[in-house]
Amino acid sequence: MVDVTITDTGKRRVSDSTATETKANNGNPFTLCGVSLSYGINTLLNNTPYLAYWNYNEVDKTGFENPTITITGYIDMNDNKFDIMTLIEFAKSKGVKILTGDFFSAITESTSPFKDSTIYVRVVSLQFSQQTLREYATGKYEDNLIEYNLSLVQTG
Repeated sequence: MVDVTITDTGKRRVSDSTATETKANNGNPFTLCGVSLSYGINTLLNNTPYLAYWNYNEVDKTGFENPTITITGYIDMNDNKFDIMTLIEFAKSKGVKILTGDFFSAITESTSPFKDSTIYVRVVSLQFSQQTLREYATGKYEDNLIEYNLSLVQTG
C-alpha cells in the first residue's frame, strides 16, 4: 500500500507554459491514501508474415507503448475526508496531471526511477464498484465501501 498525490496542471501538454484548461480541485494536490499501484510497459511489435520463407513470421521490436499506471483503492462513504466528487473531477478534466509519491517503497536504490518520483499522466478511465464486507466482530454487513480503479497513461 502506498500514498500517491495527484495534481492537475491545467495544461494541454507538459511543455505548455500556461494552463488553458480548467484545473480539477482548483489545482490543489489530492492525496490517495493506502492504494495499490501497478506500472506496466508494453512492447510495440511488427509481426509481418513472410510466407515465402518457411511460413515464419518476422517479429521486430519497434518501440514501446506509453507506460500505464493503475491505482486501486477504497472509499469509505462514512468518512467525509475523502471526496468522491473530487476524484470524478480529476477523471473528467482535460489537463495533464502530476503524480507524485514513493511508488514502490521496496525499491531502495537512490537511482530508481520510482523513488520520490514525479510522473506526468493523463486519466484514461475511472471505475467504481460497490463492496460489501462483513464485520467479523459483530457479524454485520457493511455496505459503505466503494472500490475505485483509476487508469492512467504516462505522458512526456
